[in-house]
Amino acid sequence: MARTPDQPVSTERGRRRRRELLEAARAVFEEVGYVDANVSDIVRVSGGSRASFYAYFSSIDDVLEVLVRELADDLFEAATLPIEPGPSPFDSLESTIRQFMHAYRDRRGLLGVFHQAMLTNDAFREIRLEIRSRFADSIAATFADRSDWRDGDGLDSKMTAVAIRGMVEDVATGLYLLGQDLDEE
Repeated sequence: MARTPDQPVSTERGRRRRRELLEAARAVFEEVGYVDANVSDIVRVSGGSRASFYAYFSSIDDVLEVLVRELADDLFEAATLPIEPGPSPFDSLESTIRQFMHAYRDRRGLLGVFHQAMLTNDAFREIRLEIRSRFADSIAATFADRSDWRDGDGLDSKMTAVAIRGMVEDVATGLYLLGQDLDEE
């Protein structure tokens, strides 16, 4: 029985080939965007065949979803790296934001593709909402862990987290995707 695209890859050679296809897909997406990317270009860049592509992925959307979920994990990891607690919640938050901004900058090519995909594909909009919630929940949990900044201070930690996540993401998008003239510092 043939392996389906959602089954884990069991051999080192298979994992290597799948990674080659993912890297080729990333290069194609970053060069031509989501709308103009196609399987033929991905297999040409990877040096493989359409059959090898379909052995690992069911569609162009499937390969982009894998890349986007990896991207989200990378950004989340960067934004949640252990940091020394600052003297205030603001100092800790500033350090976390700086880490996120640098990770966003370094991944701006694929982020631009993801932005294009979520404007044209409902499945990617849903993934985007999942990612937004994941980041806001993490920020809210950080607030809840701080004894010096709690909901009792007049702030709703969840809404504050949603607002902060939105502001930081908007600044990162303006700076790194739209080329807005802002001082990163």
